[in-house]
Amino acid sequence: MSEREALPKMFEAFPVLPLQAKAEILDAVRLDPSFGDFVEWAKSEDHELTILSGGFKSFIHPLLEREGLQDLPVIANDISIASGNWQIMRAPAKSLCDLCTHCKSSSLLEATKDLSQGPIVYIGDGHTDFCPMQLAHLVFAKSSLRAHCKESGKDFVSFENFHDVQMQLSEALTDLKFGTAIQIESKWGFASRDFLEQRRAAQIHRRAA
Repeated sequence: MSEREALPKMFEAFPVLPLQAKAEILDAVRLDPSFGDFVEWAKSEDHELTILSGGFKSFIHPLLEREGLQDLPVIANDISIASGNWQIMRAPAKSLCDLCTHCKSSSLLEATKDLSQGPIVYIGDGHTDFCPMQLAHLVFAKSSLRAHCKESGKDFVSFENFHDVQMQLSEALTDLKFGTAIQIESKWGFASRDFLEQRRAAQIHRRAA
């Protein structure tokens, strides 16, 4: 069963009201303690940062607000209650397939139309990241995304927290600035511009079909 099929079924038997759900999520969920420092570092280096999520804005925003990160752009699904039932509102992105409620690939393509803006770095940990990570120059992976990258032979950089990402990404971007293409590809698995443009062109064609 795909994520798109499973998500509505999960909410069919979910009696919790939105306010109660938000309170329980705030009580149970803690962001990576190094995430705030990573965001500040990204801002100081003029790196654009966008959260692509298969979750729900109504639950994500309170977590970010608690950490003072409410200004971060978030592209995600959302949820409401109609006639006593949960209603899933899909993220505003055209789907390239029928697997996920939020097509992160489509959102990533839209957010990174201009490749001249700089390298695309993707940080993920779940099955909804399997497709969009193929559209990035450099992938940071953990959990099930890391396992998928190993199984599929996709180059990636392993991480456990955002401190790891910050340290390794800083080093990678320095190498990108001063190293050779061969050195960068062999050390970081950095996708070449030509390869990435071909992959993106194929996905854009699928979206337009």
